[in-house]
Parts: sequence; C-alpha cells; structure tokens
Amino acid sequence: MPSAYDRLIGPRGTAVLESFATVDRNMQERLLSDEEMLQRTAQADGIIVGWPGQSNALSKTLIDAAGSLRIVGQLGQSIKQIDTDAVFARGLALVNSPSAFANAVAEFTLAMMLGARHRLPAHDRAMRMGTEAWGIKNASILGRELCGATVGLIGLGWIGKRVAHLLAPFQVELLVHDPYAAMGPDTPAGVRFTSLDELLTCCDIVSVHAALTQTTTHMIGRVQLEQMKMDALLVNTARGGLVHEEALIDKLQRCPAFMAALDVFASEPLAPDSPLRTMDNVLLSSHRSGHTVQAYEGMGTQVIEDFQRFFAGQALRYRVTAAQLSALK
Repeated sequence: MPSAYDRLIGPRGTAVLESFATVDRNMQERLLSDEEMLQRTAQADGIIVGWPGQSNALSKTLIDAAGSLRIVGQLGQSIKQIDTDAVFARGLALVNSPSAFANAVAEFTLAMMLGARHRLPAHDRAMRMGTEAWGIKNASILGRELCGATVGLIGLGWIGKRVAHLLAPFQVELLVHDPYAAMGPDTPAGVRFTSLDELLTCCDIVSVHAALTQTTTHMIGRVQLEQMKMDALLVNTARGGLVHEEALIDKLQRCPAFMAALDVFASEPLAPDSPLRTMDNVLLSSHRSGHTVQAYEGMGTQVIEDFQRFFAGQALRYRVTAAQLSALK
C-alpha cells in the first residue's frame, strides 16, 4: 500500500510545495515525540497536519514556539488536531480541505439509499445461503424505489448539497433542515427548508449530514425516531453521536419495516456484540464513505493550493475563521 503521504500529497503535491517552499516531511510516518515535534516545527513558516492517529496534533506549546509560523493547514474537514485558540491568538491563517470528501460521501450516501430501499443486503445474503426467492409468487421481500420518495437532509453543507444534486434525477421531494443555511445562488434546485419536526414526520428517507457539536449530539433521539414513519429509512454517514444509538436499536427491533443505513457509530469500532450486526433491517459499513482515491488526493490538493496562494499574497479559498468553528466537525 502507498504511504499516507503518498496517498494524500503524492508526487504532484510535493512538486507544488517544493516550487515555493523547502519541505520537511515526517519520513518515518510515525507519531513523533514532543521534543521531536518542537525541533521540526520551531523554524516553520507553515505546518500541515493530518487526522487523529495518523499525525501529531499541533498544540499551543508548538504554535507558540514556532516564531516564524504564519499559516497552519489541516488535511480533511475537521480541525480537531489544531489548538485553534492559539492559532487565532497569534493571528495565523488556518486552512483545511472541507470539500475533499464531499462527492465520495455523497455517492456513498446515495448508494446506501438505493441499496437499503431495494433490499440488496438481504437479497445478497439469501443468494449466498441458497434461500433466495424467485419471481413474484415467492417474493417475500419487496423493495421500494427511490424515485418519487420524499427525502429529508439534515444539514446542507458541502456534503448535503452534493447529495441534493445527486438526487435530482430521481425526482424526489427534497426537504432540508439546517439552521446555518439559507436559500442562495448555490442552493440545489427543488430544496424546501423546513423544521426538523416536519422533516422527520413527512420523509420516507432521512439522511444526516450535520456537524457533531454540543447542541447536535443525539439530535435524533427517541422522540425524533418515533416521529418518523414506521417504514422510513434513516441514513447516517456523518457522525455516530448525532443519533442516540440505543434508541435507534430499540426502534429497529420494534419496527421490522423501519430501516437504517449506518456508516458511523457512537463508539468506533462497533462492538462485536452490537445488536446492529445481526439485524436484517440494517445496512452497515465501517466509516468508509469518504475513503476513495480521489478524496484522499483532494485533501492534499486543497490545502497545498491554499498554502501556495498564501505565500503568493493571494486570497485563500478554504480559510477557517473563528466564527466558523461551531459548525465544523
């Protein structure tokens, strides 16, 4: 397998960086000690970090010690690896790659909608076990078409907007709940903004694309799940903490016609004994929706191009401001 650096930055990204900067890369691709990090970052004009577990975090100590530091970049949309208070206190530029995963996650979301509605996991399991039904007479599992369904999107950021665009050919009625979004020139056609209560009550499919914050944790709880149709589909490719997992399990156990398609969970990896693993009305994947070759390359490209703009004195495309922090994952 190519290294993380090669997947995220690669030869093209390295060439761009080296066209305007001297690059000090963590060649060992291991987590460095605090002392090693201080030595590597003390003279840096710019620092790019990766995601948790794959890269060292950028602490206040490191930021304060880097006297020449002017810009910090985070691969991906989350900026949890960076002490943002220290960044803004220094007046440093902060950039990320917010839309790199958008198309990958949106396509995965659409695939989950289609797969769950047409009962593909159940059909696949039956074929492998030799218990499949043939023709109309013996068909025990009827699918539902996506065309003409009422779909609700909770969150209309980069990913939510892309999902809305991908749904256009299916002629769905599209409801959106997002307190941070409003109608504008880039709003997908056919979108109707509404309350969370109306969205949950009216939609055949509810797809979650919100950020996980203190106010959105368990935003889909027991009350909200009971508002949904008995044969609705809940899709979550955002963050597991947005949905009260125990309440969802209870709903799925009580209502066999209710379905869930889940790429994220309250605790990851998902526990081996989780009831979700054995339910026929659940479609599961292991937080894989954004993992594509193109998305990985896009993460590096977006950050590197903004670094190039910064040192050329140009406006940044993906600058993160203090006002945006509450809406970031």
